Amino acid sequence: KQELFELDLLNDMLQDQETDVYARTWRKRLSIWDILNQAAPAASDDQNRLVRNMVTACLMLQADKNYWGTEENRRNTFLRNALRMAGYVVHDQTLQGLSGGGIREGEIDLDIRRYENQPWSICEALRISDGSKTNWNKHLEKLLDNYNPSGASFLFLVSYVDCEKDKFEHIWDSFEPQIKNHDTEQFACIRGSYEPFANAQWADNHFIKTVRCQYKCGSYTPTVYHIFVRMGR
Repeated sequence: KQELFELDLLNDMLQDQETDVYARTWRKRLSIWDILNQAAPAASDDQNRLVRNMVTACLMLQADKNYWGTEENRRNTFLRNALRMAGYVVHDQTLQGLSGGGIREGEIDLDIRRYENQPWSICEALRISDGSKTNWNKHLEKLLDNYNPSGASFLFLVSYVDCEKDKFEHIWDSFEPQIKNHDTEQFACIRGSYEPFANAQWADNHFIKTVRCQYKCGSYTPTVYHIFVRMGR
């Protein structure tokens, strides 16, 4: 037996301290939490699918020599188009939230949605060529703060690493502790949440590194998927 429930209605009922809802199919009242728990795996599967598609798009970008040595915006456009082809609603350079200085609107690199009117995830990207972390820190903190006014629960930070082959591992080794131990007055990586994520599609690829971790931003604890991808000959 199946019955369709409106998610917004169930959430409103919970806020009104109601714990069950009448189901016509069963002709009885069912626990709202039992219904929501059945829906949770689907939401998790959708998130994992987006993560796989994002990494796959980065691998496709990495393999295309036309994007080696080119500007960040062209690379972001490639990711946007790849995600659109996968069925997502993706807007780039969206004026949303605040800029890093807190004065103008923020220009989000990729605003990713399952449906047009449903904010879901955000991707911020930058180019790096060495172990300098000042600009990288700024991008991470904008992603966690001003650029995410809707409070998306999972986010992407893509680092395009412009370097020679023999330098990529060294650059990654210098950033890994920074990701794991990032700690400022506003944002802190939650201890123990640092976890590499891998899939058969990219686990053996030497020039892409992927790791996820949660950051404490007051009572808000988003998950950030970090992707480091080497771009070059």
